[in-house]
Amino acid sequence: MTMRARLAHQRGGRGFVYATTGEKYTVLARRSARSLRALHPDIPIDLFTDQPVTDPVFDRVHALERVPPLAKIEALRRSRFRDSIYLDADTVAITRLDELFEMAGRFDLSASMGLSRPGHMQTWQRDIPRWFPVLNAGLLVYRQGRRTRRLSRLWQRAMERHEIGKDQPHLRRLAWDLGLRIGIVPLEYNLIQVSHLSIWETLMGAPRMLHVRALHDGPPGNPDEPIDWRALVTPAQAARIDALLEGEARRNACPQPTHPMRRHRLGLGLIRAWKRYGPLT
Repeated sequence: MTMRARLAHQRGGRGFVYATTGEKYTVLARRSARSLRALHPDIPIDLFTDQPVTDPVFDRVHALERVPPLAKIEALRRSRFRDSIYLDADTVAITRLDELFEMAGRFDLSASMGLSRPGHMQTWQRDIPRWFPVLNAGLLVYRQGRRTRRLSRLWQRAMERHEIGKDQPHLRRLAWDLGLRIGIVPLEYNLIQVSHLSIWETLMGAPRMLHVRALHDGPPGNPDEPIDWRALVTPAQAARIDALLEGEARRNACPQPTHPMRRHRLGLGLIRAWKRYGPLT
């Protein structure tokens, strides 16, 4: 067993998962995984793909079974990890993401909210309350189990039976119909609208990952080079992200302040101890 595999076992089978079809998106996934690997040298990364890939950035490469494949859904079903974080190929991590694995133990499925309110919410999903969110499937956090296996099976079937090319409408429908416990991943872990940085307050913390749709437009680049997040934003936006990261690091280095109610309870405890046992020496 390799060192990385032993560490994965110690972590309870946690790992990152990509899934791609076609050469372009597979190259993007290789580059995205290199950016992720630099931040998480101790966590396995797997790829599900229809392409022939031999790349040391991945711990395992799995050949897709379905033709035509629905790669993301197949990766959801077949992931070898107990707790998985699935990432689209057009994502690039800025800092570590592994704290998200904790969500897998609390929710059936976790994802960021979609930015829009698409038409299907007011037509064939009119029976679902408007407050139930559209889930962006570019980042998914989940634990393997009966409920996620059923979700992947029904999601696959829905994509094959209907002509809607997008997977997110079916995911919303199934999440509602199955009564899944849905965790909402905060915006900073799946930042699509980088323009939000202009109103991003310091106390909101720093972005963790960019989800860059513009990566779909041009050539995928050199598969052996990681994606540089700084090349995807303006100099002003990069400086803002750096400032947010530095501010967060300073706050994390400071002692944790005691909540006023906790101080109150500690004071009451000392008073009770003094009454019972006398002055503490």
